[in-house]
Amino acid sequence: MTIQAQSYGPIAGELINSGERLTVIAKFERSLYLECETGGLICLGHLVIGDGPLNILAEFNDRFSVGADIEIDLSIATPWAPTSVNLSGGRAKAALARLDAGMVVVPPRGLAVKDETPVSQRTDPAREALVDWYRSDRETLPPEVPIRALLGLGEGLTPAGDDLLVGWMLGLQTTGQKLVAERLYQRIQSLAPDLTNAISQAHLAAGARGLASAALHDLLLALSGVGGVTDALKRIDRIGHSSGWDALAGLRDVLKT
Repeated sequence: MTIQAQSYGPIAGELINSGERLTVIAKFERSLYLECETGGLICLGHLVIGDGPLNILAEFNDRFSVGADIEIDLSIATPWAPTSVNLSGGRAKAALARLDAGMVVVPPRGLAVKDETPVSQRTDPAREALVDWYRSDRETLPPEVPIRALLGLGEGLTPAGDDLLVGWMLGLQTTGQKLVAERLYQRIQSLAPDLTNAISQAHLAAGARGLASAALHDLLLALSGVGGVTDALKRIDRIGHSSGWDALAGLRDVLKT
């Protein structure tokens, strides 16, 4: 069956344009994950999930089962790509101030809150180790121990620790630390296959390229002074159980370091 797409993200577009066959590997309430013959993953979702690097948005019924083959027509679909944002230098301090002010209005959740939950207690030492690496030794690969502690940590499709690492890479890319982001991903990539699921690995790979959900990119734009931070945080609050906030926690770690 062929589905007419309405929009598609940059990674999804690369995979679809290769002409590869797409097979349903996972089914959720509002989306399907599709695997290409080469192993690349795409998220086919209803419009409500919003744009993202792996996402193809369309109206479709939910009768597809795992193992089904799908063809997607992009002929009238709109390509989505995030607006480039530069938060390097002094802009990071201003962005952090805007973010903290917005989080007074929109209460954070997940790893964006310092609490005594088991996941938070396990992530805090790893986050501190990453900050130490970023401050003093970022010309080398990050230490293995904190990355091992974070990958696969938490429940859900994309565990909290993985979301945090996506936020870290997004923050590094946005603050002009592309080579540091590449070093961080090199360590993540070497460990992830044994520690987290394939879908989360695809989102981590996107994060390494500075790509995440449209809601996160809208927040980055707002933090640069374009648009409202409060409205952007409300959209973050609707991503998964707390995935938006978990990624935001990683972004904030970078901005304040």
